[in-house]
This record gives sequence, C-alpha cells and structure tokens, in this order.
Amino acid sequence: MSAAIPTCEPTQLTAGDTWQWLVSFPDYVPSTHALSYAIAGRSALGWQSGYVAAKGNAYLVTVPTTATGLEGGVYLFQRFFTALSDGARTSCRLPSITVGGDPALFRPGDARPWQECALEAIEAHLGGTATRGMQMYTVPGGRQVMHYSIDELQKLRKSLIRELNLMARNGMPKTRLATFGPMQQTSFDAMRRGVLP
Repeated sequence: MSAAIPTCEPTQLTAGDTWQWLVSFPDYVPSTHALSYAIAGRSALGWQSGYVAAKGNAYLVTVPTTATGLEGGVYLFQRFFTALSDGARTSCRLPSITVGGDPALFRPGDARPWQECALEAIEAHLGGTATRGMQMYTVPGGRQVMHYSIDELQKLRKSLIRELNLMARNGMPKTRLATFGPMQQTSFDAMRRGVLP
C-alpha cells in the first residue's frame, strides 16, 4: 500500500527520501506554465524540469531519492512559474522549509532535533564556554549565535525550551535540557552589565 500523495507544498522534508506532492493553481496550469522550485540553504537542490509532470490541471512534483541528499537545516523555498509561450517567469517566495537529515546516515548523537543543538550552542555562549563551532552555529533566522545580543539569546533560549518541552509532551523523544547554575547566572549578570567575567 503506497502512501497518499500530499496535496500541498511541504513545510518539512527528510533528506534521502523521495519527495512528492500534488498542487494546482487556478491561474497557472501545465498547458500554459511550467512549474519549478528552488530549495537552498546549507546546500541546494539542483532543480530538473523532469521533477514535475502534468496531472490534468495539476502539477505532480516528484524529486527522486538520488537528488534529496541535502544537509539538515532550514532552507529558502521558492516557487517559479514559467510561461510556455514567451518564457516570462513569475516567482513566489514560500515559507522556509525544514529539511531533516537523512536518518540512514546518522551517527550516535546526530538524531537530536535542531532545537536541541541550537539550545546547546546558545547556553554555552551565554555561559562563556562556547567553542568556536558553537559560536558560529547558525540558528533559524540566518544569524550566527555570536551575532545575537544577550537579550535576544535569552528570548530564543526560552522559546527553544518551550518548543522542546512541547515536543517531549507530544511523544517526541525527550531531550536533555541544560539549565544555568549559580556560576553561569553570575556570569550572565556580569555580561548584561558589560563586565566580562
């Protein structure tokens, strides 16, 4: 039994899977417009016209497993219509799309949600123990941890903790949530006052 084909554009995909969706647009039909997409971020999908087939007045998008090996992360997602008559192109930016890493390639520790990785980097930065890699970690929104203000990091930290707790309550694997100890809180207070610990 095959899975039902989604009838909307995705918001989450898994690298290494075959991606498929069926969409239709009243103003754009396969007889007058070609449909294509751009998915770009940490890596990019090389789009091929063969990924889209007409199915009546709808477009059936099928991206094969051999093309979906993107790194896990948040990606720009853009839709394009190209007129078959004159090649005029219309683009529409879609909400960012999250691509989960290919589970077949995971190593121990890789299967953590991105929220947990971001939280770890933020807490290490706030606590003054971040490695260079943690400081360079890019969180959704496109900025590296080291380029956020302390207040922004605190807000993002609270948001990530709420999101991870919600995921745990909804049956996602529980994750270890680090907390600030007294020494780290003192360091944080000193940073807020502009005094380096």
